[in-house]
Amino acid sequence: MTYAAWSDRYVVHGVVHRPTTLASSSLTVLTMTGLGGWGALTVYLQPTGVVVVDSSATLLGGLGGLGASVQVVASTAGLTGTAKTGASMVSASNPGGIVVRNGDLTISTAATFIGTLVVSGDLNISLAGLVTIVALPGYPALVVGDDITLSPLANLEVRGPILLSDRCQGGLATLNTYGVYIGVSQNAVDNSLSTNTRIRYDSSQSTVYDFSSSAVQPMTLVSWDE
Repeated sequence: MTYAAWSDRYVVHGVVHRPTTLASSSLTVLTMTGLGGWGALTVYLQPTGVVVVDSSATLLGGLGGLGASVQVVASTAGLTGTAKTGASMVSASNPGGIVVRNGDLTISTAATFIGTLVVSGDLNISLAGLVTIVALPGYPALVVGDDITLSPLANLEVRGPILLSDRCQGGLATLNTYGVYIGVSQNAVDNSLSTNTRIRYDSSQSTVYDFSSSAVQPMTLVSWDE
């Protein structure tokens, strides 16, 4: 399965939103801020959802904002859970923080990204360092139309569903996922990653909206048996 191009809009709860289209073949924190995004958005991952910290009060939680499982607060005071801070395109018009690249994409600097990366071609992690991708509830973290290739000593951490059309490969690299990993290819996880790979099923990070429907209920993977 190969994706030639991606739509310039998506629908959640009957509301049309638009992702950010990335013209560049590389992604950095500066790329995000240059497109008007956040350079450092902090989120707290909790069993029942995500808390987004927004001192500027430009974001809203709940169904009318970033989603029913997302709460927005002004400060980190008293918050618990796993904290992640990273660049993001999350906004009222793009509540999933979705970034679309029609073509190949390379990440060559250590960084954390809050939101969803959609890549129609290959995703290349070409550094000896950590890249973290954290999806908001109801959204995939990674959708890749071809391969994910990790350079030696690269470390990729993904929190949220992964949909991969080919395979993830890279000798001596490290892959840690939390959620679900759905590979279309028979060799979705290359043998070169076997000793450094941890794929963890986490039900709290495994739900994806039906983006084409106005229905409130999202789709959830409930079993691998069928």
